[in-house]
Amino acid sequence: ALVAYLRSQPVADRQQPETEMNLLGAALVGAGIFPLSRQAPIVGPVAAPTGATAEHGAYLVSIGGCESCHGEGLRGGTSQFTPIGPNLPAIVGQWEAEQFVATIRTGVDPYGANVNPETMPWPGYSTAFTDEELTAIYTYIRTLPIGTP
Repeated sequence: ALVAYLRSQPVADRQQPETEMNLLGAALVGAGIFPLSRQAPIVGPVAAPTGATAEHGAYLVSIGGCESCHGEGLRGGTSQFTPIGPNLPAIVGQWEAEQFVATIRTGVDPYGANVNPETMPWPGYSTAFTDEELTAIYTYIRTLPIGTP
């Protein structure tokens, strides 16, 4: 949607100066911290994945920022700056898709425990995602390894 919007905007009518690199920039590029090449222009339509697929779920987890609390591979968070989310493949791997969707919708897991909305903002995710999207997230989580990062 963002790409489509940007393509609908009029072209800027001004010249861009040539890129000049200072000593710090040259050092960062030379050390491999910043690549020198740019992404090739996108010339065709870009479609987000859809459906209750693992690919779509991975996309939604990415844009939802789930790894900021649940850590790499959603296998448990370690950040001192965000709530420490549990290992989702280990937990959600024991649930059915309907139970995962119901947990996000109600804030109550299949075992009857309440999910704290201050540490897991389930109300926001409940309104942001459709049942199909939550099922896609569930499907993606089920593809992840359970072990710790």
